[in-house]
Amino acid sequence: MEPPHCRRVVHRYCPNPRVASLMSFMMGLAFVLPSWEISAGEAIYCAQRTMRDNTLGYPLGGSRAVPTTYCRLAQRMGAQVHTRAHVRRIIIEHGQVQGVELRDGNRIDADLVISTSSVRTTALHLCDPGVLPDEYTAGARKITGSQAAVQVKIALNRKLVRTGLLMGAVSDSTDLLQADHDTGAEMYRRHASGRVPDITPIYCPVPTSFDPSLAPPGHQLLTACTVAPTNDIERQVPDRAWEEALMSAMRRLVPGLDDHVMFIDRTTVPWMEHWIGRNTDPPSPPARRPNKSVRSALASPPPSRACTSPDAAPVAGE
Repeated sequence: MEPPHCRRVVHRYCPNPRVASLMSFMMGLAFVLPSWEISAGEAIYCAQRTMRDNTLGYPLGGSRAVPTTYCRLAQRMGAQVHTRAHVRRIIIEHGQVQGVELRDGNRIDADLVISTSSVRTTALHLCDPGVLPDEYTAGARKITGSQAAVQVKIALNRKLVRTGLLMGAVSDSTDLLQADHDTGAEMYRRHASGRVPDITPIYCPVPTSFDPSLAPPGHQLLTACTVAPTNDIERQVPDRAWEEALMSAMRRLVPGLDDHVMFIDRTTVPWMEHWIGRNTDPPSPPARRPNKSVRSALASPPPSRACTSPDAAPVAGE
């Protein structure tokens, strides 16, 4: 039996089509997938945790505090941490992992390699052709992930937002109060064809609401993002069009935004994919789709003792 997707379950138990569409939209924004491609189990679990906690959090020191803490703990246990050590490939010889080769040509020998990139990127781009079992490689090639995103970080010289998170959508021509399944489907179709849709979904944490030390007193930092096509989709318009759509939406959501901007740090889809170490894959893992859990579908290939991410530091060696 085919596992149910999020939209099917929401519409089954929510008789109001507008509310059901709103719930589907929110799940789609959180998972960077259309609701009919999201595992209902994953969506319900995440929604329940969010509703029950009724709170938002942000790691002190920013998101980098999470990997930095892991690295610090690893160092205490004797590990060596190499930053800016970009991994070119995982070395596998005679069916056994030998280590990793870095982009600068250096090699780190290891008995165990743990790749923090996706299964698809690891199997198809970090490993040489033919070194992994054919069945494993074929399974990795079939994996599909989420759509991608662009982000803008907006520094303000005044606090304009009184909450910790802005989440929703903006449109110039679509009545969002009357939005239904077809409305969302058209938005994702336009993304899939490399075009900017009329609807701009927004997910915008306000980090300074959780950690005021991230900005000078009286200032504010907004980190807004929106859905965009993955890097392998041919664009019908320049990449900057998604950034401009996001900024236009933010101006409507935050009156007076331009009057208090100190600087805007923009990112593109290629940069985002490079930053998270998935140059050939979208950010959201495939386990969020029905029947796409890698843990149940694919067993890990032969073992390897370095932690690697192809284009994202850190890389921890033996």
